[in-house]
Amino acid sequence: MKAYLIDPKEQTITQVEHDAKVILKWIKEKELVETTPREILRSSPLRDKARRDKALKLLEKTHYIQIASINKKQMVYFNPKIHK
Repeated sequence: MKAYLIDPKEQTITQVEHDAKVILKWIKEKELVETTPREILRSSPLRDKARRDKALKLLEKTHYIQIASINKKQMVYFNPKIHK
């Protein structure tokens, strides 16, 4: 019986995972604590709304961010551990 191992260099990530990493890198570079989805679309390297939304959902699911509505405005709050 052959054992097949996946070479870590050959592992692929999904587009959503890649986009989430792009957003996280941007957050770290800017040292942000909070922002809006609109600002992410305007200022980050990720400029596609559908891809941004999917990436934000993944980041929220994995507890890197929290999305809240305040006075009908969506805010994105970042986990402080991101900056460590």
